[in-house]
Amino acid sequence: ILLPDSLRVTAAMNRLMAEHEQFALVISERGGVAGIIALEDLLEEVVGEIYDEADKDVRSVRVLPDGSRILPGTFPIHDLVDVG
Repeated sequence: ILLPDSLRVTAAMNRLMAEHEQFALVISERGGVAGIIALEDLLEEVVGEIYDEADKDVRSVRVLPDGSRILPGTFPIHDLVDVG
């Protein structure tokens, strides 16, 4: 499915759901590929981070009373943005 980069988030979500698709290519106004978008990414823009079985590392973070966090040694660095 191809979506213009000018499309609003809610309109893109509706289009993906209507087409029963999880991903779409985002097309620039010049007709080139601007990127790829996932339905989950769009939903997270509206409702916030969505955690599922693949996000078990984020759920394993413990927050201490002073606000510091304890992370497992196997915690993926790219998931640090989701902690907090």
